[in-house]
Amino acid sequence: MKQISLTELQRVLASEQPPTLLEVLPERYFNEGHLPGARHFPLDALEGAASLLPNRATPLVLYCASHTCTNSHRAARRTRLQQCRSISWRKT
Repeated sequence: MKQISLTELQRVLASEQPPTLLEVLPERYFNEGHLPGARHFPLDALEGAASLLPNRATPLVLYCASHTCTNSHRAARRTRLQQCRSISWRKT
């Protein structure tokens, strides 16, 4: 699990094998706006996150509201327990 910068996120999203991008906030925040291509996956539903991936080696980028929000870090720990390769990033 690692935290990445906005610059690194832009780089990996533009790569040949971009990660799956998950916003881990409540639905109302996702409906107000989210990163292009992101899927809504609230923190309490992450047990099923592995089902979104073609295989568990597919990287995940998990993000939340700001540098003070802990949802992305908590979500990364949960997905790691499912043996998914995951990346944590906090939206600022």
